[in-house]
Amino acid sequence: MSAQAPTVCILYGFCEGPLEAIRFRRLLRAAGYQITTSSATADIIIGHSGGCFLVPEHPAAKLIIQIGIPYWPGRSILKSLCLKIIADWRDHHKGGSIRFWLRKTGWNGLYFWNMVNNVRMLRGRHAGTLWRFGSVTTVVRPEKDPVCTPDASALPFTTPPRFITIPGQHDDCWRYPQDYIALIQAEYAKRA
Repeated sequence: MSAQAPTVCILYGFCEGPLEAIRFRRLLRAAGYQITTSSATADIIIGHSGGCFLVPEHPAAKLIIQIGIPYWPGRSILKSLCLKIIADWRDHHKGGSIRFWLRKTGWNGLYFWNMVNNVRMLRGRHAGTLWRFGSVTTVVRPEKDPVCTPDASALPFTTPPRFITIPGQHDDCWRYPQDYIALIQAEYAKRA
């Protein structure tokens, strides 16, 4: 990495926030990135789920990573959310990580009350700002994600983004961040 560490802004989704992403942020710092809260000036923007709709009007980012964009034509957000909760529980139960699931779900309950952020996501979804930045965007879709369509051509970007499917569930970036950090490093190296 260069002498000036690239800055990264994480845009959290519905019922999410920094306490849920402790592992993710720790690994980003260990990889040489600086965390910022300014999505307008960050070198890299990482949006997860509903956070994808928080991309600013005029970002300076060289790379926008959108993980699990909540967009699936023909499927309601409510149905997607229900399927996500069921899949999440099954995956954590099967994987023996109920403690992690309980902690994550507790944070989800706390962040649910961040109504300012929730309203910003709804406004951002309606405005469709994120669809304008396909040329600097990489969409990451976990293969078992019931929230993000597997059909890259269904995403209404004005310029097609890079579309990558990886193993896992919708929220695995918080559970297994090392895979996502490696992907971010590779994508940023191509654009820096």
